[in-house]
Amino acid sequence: MQGRAFFTSDTLTIINADVLRTRAVEPRSVNLIVTSPPYNVDIDYGRHDDAQTYSRYLDFSGKCLASCLEWLRDD
Repeated sequence: MQGRAFFTSDTLTIINADVLRTRAVEPRSVNLIVTSPPYNVDIDYGRHDDAQTYSRYLDFSGKCLASCLEWLRDD
C-alpha cells in the first residue's frame, strides 16, 4: 500500500499521501474529503512542481478531483 495513515481513530483517518499515487483508500469508502492541493502559485512543496502551465495545472486538478470522487461514498 502506498501512502500511510498519518492519524487513525475509530471515526477518523488522516492520510498524508500523493492523491494521484496512493492506494491507501478503498473506493466508495469515504464520507468526507478535506484537501489542500497545490494552487500553482510557485510555492515550494518539496516534491511537487508548483510552477506549471495553466493547462497542466487544470489536468492535475482534474485527476486529483477524479480520485477523490472515486473514494466518496454514494450516500
